[in-house]
Amino acid sequence: MYIQEDTYDTNLNSINLMPLVDIFGALMIVFIISMPVMLSGIDINLPKHTQTSVNIEERENKKLIISYKNAKEIFLNDEQLRPRELLKIMQNMNKKDVAVLLYADQKIEYGLVINLFSNIKKLGYTNITLVTQTE
Repeated sequence: MYIQEDTYDTNLNSINLMPLVDIFGALMIVFIISMPVMLSGIDINLPKHTQTSVNIEERENKKLIISYKNAKEIFLNDEQLRPRELLKIMQNMNKKDVAVLLYADQKIEYGLVINLFSNIKKLGYTNITLVTQTE
């Protein structure tokens, strides 16, 4: 048997980069498609204030996010619920060391926000924060 030395050297010196380019292209497409999903949220026009803010990052482990978009749209951690459903779900949850962050659109009547706030407080939640936007 005779092995050609030129062919052997040529195969070792050349690397095919097309599979690598294909993998990076596929990963790039996956990230481009998934980014809007990761950044999605509920669009709420928060009222503005000039006071110092509360450090919300400290409460990352146990928090409930309530978004009050309008009189008929209330969200609990991005899940749309009716106001009565929200209170029933919150009544059955563990209330110990839970921070409730209440995001309410500034177009909602003040009385509706305070009514929701007081109903949450009646359920036994003691750490409730009204979230605003700094100017």
